[in-house]
Amino acid sequence: FCAGLAFLPTLAAALSDALTPVAGHTPFLNDFALGWAMLGVAGLASSYFLRRPPAALAETTAQNARQFLALLAFAWGGAWWFGGGVVEATTMPTGFVVSTLVLFMTLSSTGMALLGWQLDFAWLGLPLWALLPALFVLAILHPREIDSPFEGGAWLAWPLALGAHGWMLRRNDAKPLIWLYHIGGVWLATYLAAAAVNGLLRQADAGTALVAAALLALMAAISAGVTAFVARLPAPIGPRAVTYRLWGIGPVVMVGVLLLLLANLTLDGADTRLPYLPLLNPLALASAAMLGATLYWLFTVRGDVAAHLRPAVWSLRWVWWALLIFCMSAELARSVHHWLDMPFIWDGLYANSIFQMLLAVLWGIVALGLMVWGSRRSSRSSWFAGAIVLALTVVKLFVVDLAAVDAVARIVSFIGVGLLILLIAFIAPAPPKKGVAPAADSAAG
Repeated sequence: FCAGLAFLPTLAAALSDALTPVAGHTPFLNDFALGWAMLGVAGLASSYFLRRPPAALAETTAQNARQFLALLAFAWGGAWWFGGGVVEATTMPTGFVVSTLVLFMTLSSTGMALLGWQLDFAWLGLPLWALLPALFVLAILHPREIDSPFEGGAWLAWPLALGAHGWMLRRNDAKPLIWLYHIGGVWLATYLAAAAVNGLLRQADAGTALVAAALLALMAAISAGVTAFVARLPAPIGPRAVTYRLWGIGPVVMVGVLLLLLANLTLDGADTRLPYLPLLNPLALASAAMLGATLYWLFTVRGDVAAHLRPAVWSLRWVWWALLIFCMSAELARSVHHWLDMPFIWDGLYANSIFQMLLAVLWGIVALGLMVWGSRRSSRSSWFAGAIVLALTVVKLFVVDLAAVDAVARIVSFIGVGLLILLIAFIAPAPPKKGVAPAADSAAG
């Protein structure tokens, strides 16, 4: 404690130089680094010896006092070690501060855990449990310092940190709260991958639509890949495949769906380097990939939940159908925008007669597909979903087309939807309820 007091002037001088690289100053190889390292090691060593009272010490009060002093010494030593290292890292050259912090936290917590297991001193394993929360904070800060994962040593620091996290999972696999660290690792790795892709494309002056498409494709690949292969991985990951699919990838899928909605609402899909092709542009392809990964994830996790929850989980497929129709409508709007110079704004979409006509036909075709599928497979839910889409199409005809669309487009819309309704009535009648025979069969009986 007295040594710490004596070191305070040096600490104050170091704090005044924090976040400012000093000429002639070598980070981690200077008098300040030697001071905080000695104080940290002394505190941790004192805690280790105080945790092992001599056999003659039998009084409970004395043992409790010694344990309290051990805890105090451990906190004192840890504060000096990690606090001094954080201050030291801020004196690194610009662009290397966060990477240095990642390396320092990773190597320190891993080294302490190894030493703790060798000495049977469990407290030295505690910093390793704090590594993942610290990495989350540093991951959020890192894009503010660098633009690319190839800058500032990030290409080295983060793989080592993720490797240390995986090692921590293996060594603590039997602990009760370790599942939180499993799913946290998925979130951290996904965020780092997204930040890396975003930084590389921004550095290459890619457009917003291309960046959004790349992020959607990345999230689709992660969602589908983990869902498909996590059960095949060795311990400690494979045996926790259900946790990874439900709580690790589930939030990733939700974020991907939100990005899907935002991108299709706000971006016209234009890219200065590529001509716009309907259905084959990067945004449309990435949206299709995200929709496919979402459906695959939903189909897979249906078997992971309890039996009484499976119908509720599988009912989310209708949300997926709504997303599909929304993305198809957005792609139609982008196509009309690029090919017919329609303004890609709400007023332009609402007033454009060709877009409204094509939208009515598109929704009618989707309704036809659902109702034919439901009729052929005797799926009343699919048939009624198609009926709802068809009803929405008819409502749009009367509310939007009848008021805002010119005469020719209005006639085409009404005729097209009317023909679809007749076709549906002829080839896709509503399937009977389960246990109820069709009328023709009943009459024949």
